[in-house]
Amino acid sequence: MPMLRETLPGVKFRVYGSNIPKNLLTLAEKNEDLVIEGWVPKVEAVYNTCRVFVVPMQIGAGIKGKVIGALAHGVPCVLSPIAAEGISLGHGVDAFIASKPQEWVAAISRLYQNPQVWADMSSQALIFSRKRYGFAKGVEQMREALQQAEIFTNTENGALVLR
Repeated sequence: MPMLRETLPGVKFRVYGSNIPKNLLTLAEKNEDLVIEGWVPKVEAVYNTCRVFVVPMQIGAGIKGKVIGALAHGVPCVLSPIAAEGISLGHGVDAFIASKPQEWVAAISRLYQNPQVWADMSSQALIFSRKRYGFAKGVEQMREALQQAEIFTNTENGALVLR
């Protein structure tokens, strides 16, 4: 955050979620550009108001639903390698993946300062999420699973035909 303050003075870093660590709460008390929002009942409200979705996860496994949600809302993301794990994102195309503080600052700053980069990544996030995680993809995967289980073998049954 100190490096980000130099590059983007006045930008606010909003932290959402439950069980915020005490050291982060203390830090926020001393820095007005670090805002602890806490838990929100509908994360969609956050996606619709943030310019960049930053996920510096240090532990975790599998696909992160909130990252897919941000992509599906067209919010450009800056992610740690763990946050991007299992999603097959193209760095610099679908999202930025950062490990070092300088990489985080460079990616966030680039999205804030270059409207074309932001718009391109927003569009790409929408395309990526629809192609990989959209309704049509779900129908396709369900059809394949049912065919493999020999439960559903034709498209005459309209239940799994995308219209």
